[in-house]
Amino acid sequence: MNELNHVRMVPTETTAPVHAPVAVITDHAGNALEVGAMYCCTFLDLDSQGDEFEIHGNLVRYIGAADRGRLIFADADDWIEIDCEFDRLVRQACPVIDPAAHGWGENLH
Repeated sequence: MNELNHVRMVPTETTAPVHAPVAVITDHAGNALEVGAMYCCTFLDLDSQGDEFEIHGNLVRYIGAADRGRLIFADADDWIEIDCEFDRLVRQACPVIDPAAHGWGENLH
């Protein structure tokens, strides 16, 4: 039971858990993300002629999805969780590494 100022709270739209369906996020080739795989965060931009080009950003490892479908990524070098921004994720040709080997357990958060 949650109590706030000695008033019993009942679940409402804002306090009830949200169980929205999790969208499947894919890489640039349309493949589902694989836990432990390395990806390059890329951004799409337009040059002066209007042609699209990619700007390459962080190298990250996909750790998995936590509660409420939040995607978790870790820095590819030190395995510390980072916030990722990207237009596309480009899969890198390197071995997949189990995140549990770097301190990521079954209960992500």
